[in-house]
Amino acid sequence: GPVTLIFEKSKEIPDSVTAGLKSVAVRFPSHRVAQELIRLSGVPIAAPSANLSGRPSPTMEEHVIEDMDERASCTILSGSTVFGLESTIIDLSRGRPSLLRPGPVDPDQLKGVLPDLLVPDFVSGRKEYLGDPMSPGLKYRHYSPDIPLILVEGETGMVVAKVGIVAGRKKSLVLCSEEMKDYYPVQVKKVVLGSRDNLLEVASNLFKELRNKENMEYSQIIAEPFPETGVGLAIMNRLRKAAWKIERT
Repeated sequence: GPVTLIFEKSKEIPDSVTAGLKSVAVRFPSHRVAQELIRLSGVPIAAPSANLSGRPSPTMEEHVIEDMDERASCTILSGSTVFGLESTIIDLSRGRPSLLRPGPVDPDQLKGVLPDLLVPDFVSGRKEYLGDPMSPGLKYRHYSPDIPLILVEGETGMVVAKVGIVAGRKKSLVLCSEEMKDYYPVQVKKVVLGSRDNLLEVASNLFKELRNKENMEYSQIIAEPFPETGVGLAIMNRLRKAAWKIERT
């Protein structure tokens, strides 16, 4: 689902559901197959995410099979995810609503119903989260592919120059936008995530390409930055969390 809400848990919620935490995360999925599973069950379902900690999250059914092989007795095949990114997480357990993880529903949309929503500095991924880990991806490197990911940030012209320098050191693949692909060295493999004018497209392709086995044949992945407007905040959060190194120009 696009949004996860964290509440203070009631005594009816067993500790095994919340891993001993005093809070509980609630989400209603947007995917029709997950909705039907809940309907047929007739009860709320408590379950972990179908991804391994630290890795790029699965966005296609084959990703789930790859991660959960021999860990799950049954896999329901239901195609690809709607958004390509994990849900937006909002903490409602401690007074003022606070954004913990950006996702498909961006802060401007949320403020339409939660006008006093707090958006902490750590949400961008630039600063470290220092509190208790109430949700995945708040601490440590997360979402990392099997080969090093280098994120290059800065002014457009400087980014292009820096990508050329970094790509010259090793066999490299560049994750880029449609608008920027022709500015990078000809000899470097480019994977276009989408247009900078359609960040939902970029978001839907990000984890898919970070898991693409053909991309893992390279020595390193270099990613250009994207605008941090709308879902772009979530895209940059994931790239910064996944990065082995961030080069700022």
